[in-house]
Amino acid sequence: MREIRKFQLCRGAIVILIWNGFSAVATVYDSDGSSINVQSIHDTLAHDGDTITLPAGTFVWTTRVSLNKAITLQGVDENSTIIKDNVQGTQFLYWDLRGTLNGAARMTGIGFQDGGRTVRAEAPGGAFKVDGSNTNGTTFRQDHCSWTNVNGYPVYDTVIGVLDHNNIICAITNGWLKIYGTHWEGDTSGIGDKS
Repeated sequence: MREIRKFQLCRGAIVILIWNGFSAVATVYDSDGSSINVQSIHDTLAHDGDTITLPAGTFVWTTRVSLNKAITLQGVDENSTIIKDNVQGTQFLYWDLRGTLNGAARMTGIGFQDGGRTVRAEAPGGAFKVDGSNTNGTTFRQDHCSWTNVNGYPVYDTVIGVLDHNNIICAITNGWLKIYGTHWEGDTSGIGDKS
């Protein structure tokens, strides 16, 4: 008799969790690798915890992708999935994690190369940028990617996380990446912690 009651309690709890919109299952969405398709999947389908995949191939991005969710952006590997940056005047990929709570964003298995950007994307804007927060519990990991002579910098601003297992070939002579802390402790003036 006790086993039956336990089963009924568990079944009731499951119904309540589903009814309240809770889902513990992450979804994987397969993109076609284009910037437009990745942006569309992010905007209409993906939620925090989901994955957007990019297939093997070389993809020239001419429009910026803007992400604001703690998702995984995953290629096959850094030699098979190549994104070439041909975005002019802004980042080819911008990731804003300041409005996400306790999420884990990740970018993995993608090779980034120059695709025709005519003016170097200097910091603090950069060619690729992640804006984070040290107060919302969100982290960022970039791993198993490559960065080959992209005409600009990757920029990480108040990002809590790690860059590991990345291959860098860079013609820029004064460093490969730029790190800032302008959002530290929720600051919006661009000067970080004032204490």
